Amino acid sequence: MEYKWFVDDVLEFTGDPYTFSLTESLRNKSISCAVQDSDEFGIQSDASEPLILLPKATATLGYMNPLSHIYKALKGSSVTLTCSESRTRTPPISRYRWTRNNEPLSEKGRSFVIARVETNHAGEYECQAENSEGRSNTITKTLQVLVDPVLTTDERIETSDGHVELKCSSSLNDQDIVWFKSGSMDILHVGSTFNAHVTKSTNFTCQVSAILTPTIGSPVVKGANSTISVIYKYSPIRKTHPLQREITYNRYVGHQFAEAIEYDAYPEIADAYLQTPTGLQTKLSVKLIGNTVQISTGHLTKEDCTSFQMEVQNTEGEDHIDINIRCYPHAPSDVTAILSVGQVTLKWTPGFDGGHNQVFRVHQSVDGKSWKQYYSSHDKNEVTGQIKTVVMGLSSEKIQLFKVIADNGLSSDDSNIAFTFPKKEKESDSGPVIGGAISGVVIFIVIAIGIFIYCRFHFLPARQTKNGPTVKESDYARPVARPAVAADDLKDYDTIQKCQYENINYNTRTDHIGGNLSSNHYENLRQPRKLTMKPQVMPKPVKPKPPSKPNQPSSS
Repeated sequence: MEYKWFVDDVLEFTGDPYTFSLTESLRNKSISCAVQDSDEFGIQSDASEPLILLPKATATLGYMNPLSHIYKALKGSSVTLTCSESRTRTPPISRYRWTRNNEPLSEKGRSFVIARVETNHAGEYECQAENSEGRSNTITKTLQVLVDPVLTTDERIETSDGHVELKCSSSLNDQDIVWFKSGSMDILHVGSTFNAHVTKSTNFTCQVSAILTPTIGSPVVKGANSTISVIYKYSPIRKTHPLQREITYNRYVGHQFAEAIEYDAYPEIADAYLQTPTGLQTKLSVKLIGNTVQISTGHLTKEDCTSFQMEVQNTEGEDHIDINIRCYPHAPSDVTAILSVGQVTLKWTPGFDGGHNQVFRVHQSVDGKSWKQYYSSHDKNEVTGQIKTVVMGLSSEKIQLFKVIADNGLSSDDSNIAFTFPKKEKESDSGPVIGGAISGVVIFIVIAIGIFIYCRFHFLPARQTKNGPTVKESDYARPVARPAVAADDLKDYDTIQKCQYENINYNTRTDHIGGNLSSNHYENLRQPRKLTMKPQVMPKPVKPKPPSKPNQPSSS
């Protein structure tokens, strides 16, 4: 059986079914079909009335009617979708139907306006025109929203060994992603995945660029970047004196002590403490502020002047540092000197050593300006703790100044002692020494005898002269004062005492000091006399009678 289709009795198509497009040329024309079998040919009309064309809708985006079904618009721009027919139709269009992604929209007019395009406006838009005769076919357009590229990364990655895998994905093309180290423009890698190695915490940046070309308007270049913080976890590293394995502080006992030691560590230091020698009681306190360790005390004691080991820890490891607190030494005390011929033995008690080993030095001087150091061994008494040393070969100066110095490598302090050291005796000097002593004794005896004679012959008792009468005490008599010689030094003590109390009468003609004395008088002086200690009564002075002229010797 064969089907034939006719338009206004003109054969247009043979077959079944007959599909054709509604065009303006078919308006008010009749379409019919005929069926013919192999035996008989016959025609049967299926459409006896003119064909009525329903309105056909078209979609126009913006001011253009592009051939492409895709319309690209920049995010934030304005878009107008227009649904219109190609010509004026009768009957006229009564309404328009709009859908987006098969969801009906509230817009009923010929144009659908999006004032500010957002990403949620993207999708397939459909338009139908409708009149009293029915609906047009559906016209579809796809709206693409052009947006800036978006990168997706991890904000923070931690590593303990320094190896890390960095990932960065783009909303556009991952192959265009490039990697930099923050602060540098050197490209490290191109692609979405980057394997990095770090030795410290570092920030990396991934970046992508794109050219956006809208359907209407000029192309624009848009870019995006994202930063990843790679945190390198490591044990504490000292920033204060980083190259030293020990830190030494010099202080005075009794003064305040406060020092801070700064570290670099991640995570932060969790614990810090001082390891003190066994049995030592210290008042030093340790305070942790972030990665800074503070060691302090308000009053430094002797026990604090020693060596400590400080340890700080975090989850990644620990650090050790020796802390030496050196204090200034105290001077030796109880310095004594034991003298012997040509040498001296010095003894002293050591003072506080400042927390470190101290040595002692002995210096000697005779003027306090020029000092000489003596190198001699020092012996310590384990019971008393005293130290002694023997200094020999000293010079013969009478005044010796010694200084005992305590030195602990930081500073020194000393104690002084001064004494008289006798000259070193020699055999060749014994003669002058003995001779000088004998000379002194002889001089002393001579002085004593001279005083005795002076006293005796100046103060003789009244006596008979050869050529005249006895001269009695007269107006010339006078008392005698005590001699200026100690009685302990003279053997003639009684004689001196006698001279003190006797009143002597002199013969003005024959007696005078130092001459014309009879031999009897000298003999009497040589003989010991027992004199009384009782003082004599002083007689009243009597005016003497003038001697007779014949008996007076002529003066010469």
